[in-house]
Amino acid sequence: MNFIKSLSDSKNKSVKIIYIFAFIIFSVLTLIGALNHEIWFDEAQAWNIARDNDLAGIFRMMKHEGHPALWHIILHILSKLGVTASFLPLVSWFFSMITVGIILLKSPLHPVMNLSMMFSMGFLYANTVISRVYCILQFILVMLACIYPRRKEHPLLYGLCIALLANTHIVMWGLIGALGIYMIIDFFKECKKASKKENVLRITGIAIAGGGVLMLILPLIGCMTMEGNTSVAETTFTVKGIFRSLIHYTNNICDFFISFSKTKPINYFLLYILGIFILLIPVFMRHSAKNCIIFVSFMFGYFVASEVIWYQNVNRAALFILVVFITLWLIKTENNHTPKNRQLNLKMDSELLKKFIKTLISIDNKWYRSCCIILTGIMMLSFPAAFYNLFKDYSSYFSVEKAAADWINENISKDALIVSDNEGNCTVLAAYYPEYKFFSMKSNSYYTYHTHSVTSEEYEYEEIEKVLSDYDEVYYVSWEQKEYIESPLNHIEFLFKKDGCMELLIYNYYFCIKRFDLQEFKEEKEALYMEHATINT
Repeated sequence: MNFIKSLSDSKNKSVKIIYIFAFIIFSVLTLIGALNHEIWFDEAQAWNIARDNDLAGIFRMMKHEGHPALWHIILHILSKLGVTASFLPLVSWFFSMITVGIILLKSPLHPVMNLSMMFSMGFLYANTVISRVYCILQFILVMLACIYPRRKEHPLLYGLCIALLANTHIVMWGLIGALGIYMIIDFFKECKKASKKENVLRITGIAIAGGGVLMLILPLIGCMTMEGNTSVAETTFTVKGIFRSLIHYTNNICDFFISFSKTKPINYFLLYILGIFILLIPVFMRHSAKNCIIFVSFMFGYFVASEVIWYQNVNRAALFILVVFITLWLIKTENNHTPKNRQLNLKMDSELLKKFIKTLISIDNKWYRSCCIILTGIMMLSFPAAFYNLFKDYSSYFSVEKAAADWINENISKDALIVSDNEGNCTVLAAYYPEYKFFSMKSNSYYTYHTHSVTSEEYEYEEIEKVLSDYDEVYYVSWEQKEYIESPLNHIEFLFKKDGCMELLIYNYYFCIKRFDLQEFKEEKEALYMEHATINT
């Protein structure tokens, strides 16, 4: 009890010592994870787009990628400075270290909450070791929380934070919209009392935020990557249907955040209970009306984006939990967390029911504490999955393509051409070893990332043959996912290697690279076409 009590004072010397040791442990664990992490398709796709395009080309690609360009611009700058794909996980690690440091130094929340956030799924693993846009999204959110209490004194910095936040991920549109609207409302409320200089600065801050929103919208017009929803098949727009969808989404957030693994340590019943608890947070927040509106706006934008564009995943589940954390931070800094003191004289026969209702009222009276307890509990529940996945990344291949890329580098000449009939097959290979040339037979072009080109169902064999004639060595790469095979963490099995062909079984992936014969490939495709035609007939 004395230990818990000592944590309640963020200025307490023992708390600072605990923070320092916790930060060192966190830094070492995640650094080892980052150094051992193999990038996968999404990480490689962003890296290759950034490395192999100028800024104009990056913005052109964003309408296909469904993302704002900020992450790609950062990667573009790093690639020009000589950074390679192998160091990509260190980029996310670097941003997370700064973000965690700011939380420990500046967060007004209870130290137990701060430490729980540090070792939760998002920071310990998902958005620190896996290098995607979420690492800078976390950083910008925390910076915004620091600036928020002084947003009227520093409107340019505040506007810049909103502009940068707008260019991280489309799921942030609801939060950005609410912050921008309140920024405008605050300006009109106080413009008559403020000096001319203050008004100019605030208008400029609003313009910067608005420019950031335009940079989000314009590149995404005509976006072609509209992915089907994998969380809820169809939303029924009735009160019952919407509530059912909300429970389902929040259940999925808990599912990914707490049990990101093949075996789920928590049953579905508990996940649904946790989903209901998450939905209680904005109910409790209603006592701080403005912050409640900001958070509900984020929830609305998050769920709409999940329904229409992006499916749920562990990175976005961690992001949702972080926004709850940030919202409680804002409430605390504005001193909008005063407990209520409502007493109701209930006239009912059932003493048990009366006691239950009074308990609910008491919990609601202590609404801010209730929110903090719910959030801290969910973050702590994610510890086992966070440590499990971090250890798994230490000891096994996160991306099976890395083993294949290393084999190619050791055994195949750099003058060879590597072909595939699926652009996704070689994206990670091209990230690690850009000195090789990769050719897509579907789009009939050289590539290093999935270009989303409109391709024909039929191969242009004559055009392909012209390209292949320029190379003495041509290899064909293919991947096929088999049924899940139980295997040791580091299981890589060479099936055979002969006649210019190498096959690997890596976990449940079957990788093949072999000398390419266009005529043989053509005959195989025609035979497969005839087989399908016969079955359909």
